[in-house]
Parts: sequence; C-alpha cells; structure tokens
Amino acid sequence: MNKGNRRINLPITLLLLAVFGFISAGTAFAGWWHKTPEQKVEKVIKKITGELDLSAAQEEALRKGVAEVMAQTKDLMPKGAAFHDLLIEQLQNGKIDKVRVKQEMVQRREGFEIAMNLALDRADSFLQTLNPEQRQKLVDHLQKMKDRSHCQF
Repeated sequence: MNKGNRRINLPITLLLLAVFGFISAGTAFAGWWHKTPEQKVEKVIKKITGELDLSAAQEEALRKGVAEVMAQTKDLMPKGAAFHDLLIEQLQNGKIDKVRVKQEMVQRREGFEIAMNLALDRADSFLQTLNPEQRQKLVDHLQKMKDRSHCQF
C-alpha cells in the first residue's frame, strides 16, 4: 500500500469508528427514553435496592412511598396537557389572556406543591429506615452524580 492510500484510509477509518461509536452509544441509551414513567421508576428502585443493599422491609417502604408519589403526580399530567393546549390557543389568538394563564399557573403550582410535600415526606420516612452505612452509600452515590454532571443542588 502506498503512502497516498494511507492518507485516504486513515480519515475514512476514523470516520467509520466515530459513526459506529455514535450508533453504539445511541443504541445503549435509546431504550431509556422510550420507557414509561413506571418502567423508569422500577429501574431506579432496583438500582437503589442493589446499591444500598436494602432489606425487604426497606424496599417495601421505598416502593410504597414511590407509589404514593406516582399516584399524586399522575393527576398532574392531564393538567399539564391542558395547560399546553391553553398556551397554544392563546398563541393562535394572537393575544394572551394574562388572568386566565396566571390562574392556570397558580393551579398547577398548587398541585406541584402538594406532590412535592408528599415526596419530601415519603423521602424522609424512607431515610429513617436506612442505617448509617446505607445513608453514607446514598451520600457517596449522590456526590458521584454531582461530580459527573457538574450539577449543583
């Protein structure tokens, strides 16, 4: 093989590796985006149960709390769709009815606050079931997540 062919083959090879890399990465994560909220929650519960080595009673407490929060937030989903419909309607009309939109926003905020309070109560109840070693594992895991994503709590 002469030197001219190597110059052409190297960029083509690198391009093919990049394409296959993107396809592989996309395939690895594609399933996550098409899962239902229940499937996503189940995956997280299994991960928490495994990483924290939860007892059956602790896992049951986690599942019960999550189920209650999921039931509460499920009621908010149709309201979210209705709010989007309201915004689309306002945009199509060419004028925003501020009173009506604010009223809808206040109702949505009230629903989110109820769900948030329930979630915090259930999270606190679950936290009380953990022993110090499990709490430290949870803290370490959250620290790793923070370090990876550069997020700020």
